[in-house]
Amino acid sequence: MRADMPGRLVPLKICDGVIEAKLYVSMLKAYGIYAFAATEFAGTVPYMRAPTEGIELKVVDTDLEAARELLTQIDADQSDSPKGA
Repeated sequence: MRADMPGRLVPLKICDGVIEAKLYVSMLKAYGIYAFAATEFAGTVPYMRAPTEGIELKVVDTDLEAARELLTQIDADQSDSPKGA
């Protein structure tokens, strides 16, 4: 965690893989929400989830509600778009 970041990191979502985790981190950061997913270390450090279990996406506790709302909106937008688009 960054020294200038208030609060602590809390789990937001379990991603299916590295690509999904990195996409969510990028989207959240674009909206000013600090997000972290241990994609570089997934499966290599014992206390982190193995890739078969998914990759845990974390945000600062003070941003948790805003992050949940954003992911809900993103998921809704994806389900509204036609397949293959």
